[in-house]
Amino acid sequence: MEKSIITMNKEEWTEKYRPTKLKDVVGNKKAKKQLKKWGDQWEEGEPNNKVLRLVGPPGVGKTTSAYALAKQKNWQVMEMNASDKRTSFIVKKLAGGAAQTGTLSDGAQGMRLVIIDEADNLHGRSDRGGKAAITKVLKQTNQPMILIANDEYDMSRGMRSNSKKIEFKNPNQPEVVRALQKIAKKEGIKAYKNALREIARNASGDVRGAINDLQTIVIQLQVLGKEKLRKKDVTNLGRRDRKHNIWKMLNHVFRKNDFNSLKEVKRELDPDITPDELLHWIDDNIPKRYNGNDLFGPMKHLAKASIYLARVSTSGNYSFWSYASQQMTFGVMVDKPKKSPPQYNGPKMFGRLSKASSNQQKQNRITRKIADTYFYSETDAKEQIPYLSQILENNQQKAVELARTLRLDEDEIEYLGGDQEIYQKLQKTNEEHQEKQENNQISLGDFG
Repeated sequence: MEKSIITMNKEEWTEKYRPTKLKDVVGNKKAKKQLKKWGDQWEEGEPNNKVLRLVGPPGVGKTTSAYALAKQKNWQVMEMNASDKRTSFIVKKLAGGAAQTGTLSDGAQGMRLVIIDEADNLHGRSDRGGKAAITKVLKQTNQPMILIANDEYDMSRGMRSNSKKIEFKNPNQPEVVRALQKIAKKEGIKAYKNALREIARNASGDVRGAINDLQTIVIQLQVLGKEKLRKKDVTNLGRRDRKHNIWKMLNHVFRKNDFNSLKEVKRELDPDITPDELLHWIDDNIPKRYNGNDLFGPMKHLAKASIYLARVSTSGNYSFWSYASQQMTFGVMVDKPKKSPPQYNGPKMFGRLSKASSNQQKQNRITRKIADTYFYSETDAKEQIPYLSQILENNQQKAVELARTLRLDEDEIEYLGGDQEIYQKLQKTNEEHQEKQENNQISLGDFG
């Protein structure tokens, strides 16, 4: 029997094959050219626009392109997440002067790229300080800065007015297919092109999603002992055409008044989405379309839809789903005050849930490592995590020792509050230990 398609590999391919050169980032030639030109301007002196904002859908290479530029220019990188509570504190320190100078190691002659991810995810009073601090840094910085956002109109006016826009778009299907082919070849996977084409089509331009899907399918095939990836193996993945149908539906609700057309779109979408999820899509987009008194009509129908959904929860009578769905689609369409621009975004809640799920997975992995290493129950092991965080944040030497004992990876170190320096020292310690072991084996061999 032939060797199975792959051996199980836990490393995420999106990270394993993350491009380190701009030319290797999938698609977006215009955006990459603009980004490179901006980087070149920093080598000639300070450009007129010291801050960029990279905007576009998730998974199209915005953050990857920023890192690739830094790699090519030999710049150090400081990345922060705008929604992280610690970011406001760090940015305020930058505003106090650190953004005026070079890297800590290279002095004023060095160059550090500051990347602020999810710059469109600052909302409400609690984030006003963060917005003000970031805007202050944008105005004062003498170092290159890049803001990353899915929806630039969710960014503050101060961020937009103090940065230059570069737009990233979904790569086309052939570009995504070629990227998948390269990964398949490097992994030794026998994959039919029509199977990779199906994965690319389902991803709708989300390169990261396409790579994750390829890895997921390959792992499933490995478990089943299959040798080749065929198109039929992709059909069980579930199509991302759903997102296209959601956007079609939003377009009908906010821009048209055609009952029959909306009815057809809803019929296509209904099997793929629950009314609860649909409510979040419409609710998150209404404030982007209207304000003031214009909100009254659409929100009235969403309120009624929420009541029907609550009745489903309390009574178990799912016939109320139909009433809820009609209120949030046909009702909003009829009562909207005006047509609106066709710019829609997915609910922020889903992104936060995805991130929470990722953090939960890291916590579970760390818990199991503590339990296995120190013979704790998982309940007792989980209680040790806050103490580990304190050590990783405040005692670097002890942090490296613990990271080595528990075999923590880079993501787990970051989750516990550690920094890149801890991970680098851990790698160096492991390499020194490996070298020592090899030398001992040679020495013992001399006495054989």
